[in-house]
Amino acid sequence: MTQGLDMTMNTKLAMSGLVGALGVLANAQNLVTNGNFESGTGSLGANGWATFTTASPLTGWTVLPTGNVIVVGQGSTFTWLTPSPSKEMDLSGVADTVGSGIKQTLATVAGQTYDLKLDVYSVTGSIEINAGSSTWTRTNVSTRSLGETFTFTANSASTDISFISRAGIWNHIDNVSVVAAVPEPATMAALGLGVVGLFRRKRSK
Repeated sequence: MTQGLDMTMNTKLAMSGLVGALGVLANAQNLVTNGNFESGTGSLGANGWATFTTASPLTGWTVLPTGNVIVVGQGSTFTWLTPSPSKEMDLSGVADTVGSGIKQTLATVAGQTYDLKLDVYSVTGSIEINAGSSTWTRTNVSTRSLGETFTFTANSASTDISFISRAGIWNHIDNVSVVAAVPEPATMAALGLGVVGLFRRKRSK
């Protein structure tokens, strides 16, 4: 009797794991607001960019108090990422100030792993990328690097992400997204096989 109960419990646990993994796969939505910097920029002006500070925030983002940042439009002399759809973020700002940047607070699940993706270009500079307690630095990315991925685990129900210009000029980012990391195909297959194996063992008893 005990063996049967153990088998039933193991089957339920395996099924729960598989259902949970499938749930993550189905609900992998972008947590970032205005990650392509298209909203709330207003007119870019004759020079093709608009400046944002703590006093004039950008939709979804908080501008850090050091310096300013600029949103650059497609066709501007200072557009480097071929922005999609039409704008990108220059963290260096007008004066190329060290420490200028942006941040956003995301609703997360403690213990959940997430993938942060973005496009990066940093002609002679350095960009600091932060997600919760995780930090990465991209330096001298002299060719457009699209869809770079950084993985982190949330420690609480909210996680700050930030992007900071640490040196040099033209520290550009675009198409920022954060989604729950989906299981590797091998992990999904192993979960499925585990459930099948448990069912077969139970039926053979």
